[in-house]
Amino acid sequence: MPLLGVDTYTFHRRFGVERTTRRPPCTTWTVSELVQAVAELSPDIVSYQTMFLPDSSSAACAAAVGVIRTGPAAMFSWGGDLGLDGGRRPERLNDLAAWCRHSETVGANLMRIVIGGPRTRLETSFDQRLELLAPLLRAACTIAETYGVALAIETHADNTVTELLEIIEVTGHPGMGVVLDVANAVRVLDDPLLAADALRGSLRMLHIRDLPLRVLRDEATAGEPCVPPGYGSIPLKDLLDQLRVATFRGILALEYVALTEDWPDEVEATRAGMAWLRSTTTEWSTA
Repeated sequence: MPLLGVDTYTFHRRFGVERTTRRPPCTTWTVSELVQAVAELSPDIVSYQTMFLPDSSSAACAAAVGVIRTGPAAMFSWGGDLGLDGGRRPERLNDLAAWCRHSETVGANLMRIVIGGPRTRLETSFDQRLELLAPLLRAACTIAETYGVALAIETHADNTVTELLEIIEVTGHPGMGVVLDVANAVRVLDDPLLAADALRGSLRMLHIRDLPLRVLRDEATAGEPCVPPGYGSIPLKDLLDQLRVATFRGILALEYVALTEDWPDEVEATRAGMAWLRSTTTEWSTA
């Protein structure tokens, strides 16, 4: 049975990140309020975006990690919008290392990382990214191992699945995994079902949200706005059925970006998404 979870980017508006001008302002949250809000949703695990937490070397960060330890099982999502930016930000390895240490503190054995974003894809060639990223990712894996943490690269609209698999192969570290963001796969014209099949040996986690049909028809805006799973046009039920047959035992985590106006409350949208995940996975064997 997979773990059902929530990535806290879902609540980006509560931390001052607006992805659309069509939504009214909302009150911001402290880390304590975030932990309490996600705990009330009863997830198996919460993936905390480090971009919404204090600087990794600060006393405030240590305090925030202490608060996170009082909530549900936790892991961290490192890198923000660009992370290693296709290998152009090697200095960020220091911050990655700090969050590996914090991962050990909260008892997490997996950390999602970002190695680029859509802008990275526009500004660099794949060959450039491959050359720059491979040594950085080898170093990152070595760092993570010292803390008992495995790294998983998110599909972040910077590389296709085929390109990402080549990056992992050239990096040559057996512990490197992948977080398949289903909507981001659509953004680079990957088919989510084919992507999941191609990643079968490396897949550690899925980020799940749905997209309205009008978004799926427009490559330029694909990825946002979104709706909870089961309320859009991505064949998520088919995807989860495929993973069930493949005996996937990783994490299925909701991650929303710029919900449509039909879903003004991120908490209620997350509650709806968790209900859909629980209903859809009831047939999964616990064997």
